[in-house]
Amino acid sequence: MRDKIVDEVRKVRKEIESENRYDWVQIEKSLKEMQKRHKTKLYKGNPKSFPVCHVA
Repeated sequence: MRDKIVDEVRKVRKEIESENRYDWVQIEKSLKEMQKRHKTKLYKGNPKSFPVCHVA
């Protein structure tokens, strides 16, 4: 069984990753910039950095 929402999220994630050449630092900067430009605030507070995690 396929979920259309999950498929769309995966597609968008892959587009963002490829646009930023799979560089996680650049992806984080890009996502934070998108959050700042978004007209409707979806949360309270300022965008925060991702927690440091070491992914192999």
